[in-house]
Amino acid sequence: MRCSRCGAHEAVEGLASCQHCRDVRDRVRRRCRGTDFEIIEDATEHEHQALIEHCAQPPSTSLASAPPATTERGPRAFPEQEKAAPELSAPVRDSGIVNAPGLTLVLPDLHAPQHNPASLAAILALMSEQRFAEVVLLGDACEFVSCSWFGGPEALKSYKAEALEVRAVLRQIRALHEGRITLTVGNHDGRPDQKVEKLAPQLHGSIVEEVGFAALGIDVVPEDQQPVTRGRCRFIHGHQDCGKFPSVYHARKMADLYGLPGTAVIYGHTHSSQTFSRRMHGGVSTAYGLGCLELRPKWQRGVSGWTQEFAVADCSSGWVQPLRIEGGAFYWGGRRFGAASA
Repeated sequence: MRCSRCGAHEAVEGLASCQHCRDVRDRVRRRCRGTDFEIIEDATEHEHQALIEHCAQPPSTSLASAPPATTERGPRAFPEQEKAAPELSAPVRDSGIVNAPGLTLVLPDLHAPQHNPASLAAILALMSEQRFAEVVLLGDACEFVSCSWFGGPEALKSYKAEALEVRAVLRQIRALHEGRITLTVGNHDGRPDQKVEKLAPQLHGSIVEEVGFAALGIDVVPEDQQPVTRGRCRFIHGHQDCGKFPSVYHARKMADLYGLPGTAVIYGHTHSSQTFSRRMHGGVSTAYGLGCLELRPKWQRGVSGWTQEFAVADCSSGWVQPLRIEGGAFYWGGRRFGAASA
């Protein structure tokens, strides 16, 4: 009696299928997750095709007549991702400005007024030509060296004077963006409040804000209310869990702590670029640790692990593109922005 599955081998006595088909089925089932037949990375293409043959086709279908298995390697997207992730809308031009619906500009660790002027100028050049749905300041937009606990000559700087310099930098960003701007508060942004609370707690909350975030229309999200979720993207500064001396595996830690199936976790604080993907039941979560936009400080010696970097994200799909800045310039859309833009 022929196997009712493949029709090519003799069926096992008392059964309708051959031993070969039963072995393939058992191997595949051991590598399946749940009942949706999502195959993990080490499953072979033959087993994947055999699973389709055994579980999705009628018993009379032959393996020889089945369509050939794909040769593409790498992790497959889960069905939820394939259905929910829309294609990026094609950019359209409006009065000379490229309007890309849904794209979010992510600026990590600006540390104004100790920011890198060349890096900021390159980003402003991009903003002058492309309109974004939202700008996310990923924490530490302000340096506030005047409120530092580490002392030194720079700490003698007036807090009010430094706040005015920060405001001038943020005004440049606001002048090129009419939409929402969100700041996820970082450890440097909170320095003034921390110092007042430590030295004069009775005055905490009564000092007038000098930066003027509200006047600039910037939504401020405190550190205990992060991450901020926008579609499939989650934004957090990162000092809450990375600490003063982050692990060399900080992206993995953030993916484990804040990752959800089919989402991207975007954070800063470490000033070093790192990415880690965690496969979960229902989707893949990827943590993106971005570099910074701060000038290298004088106290830092030797080889620095800091990178000049920002990102563009599509929150509807969880797509994130980190963009490295080298020599004050970066490439986006086939064009060079920054020093000697063309």
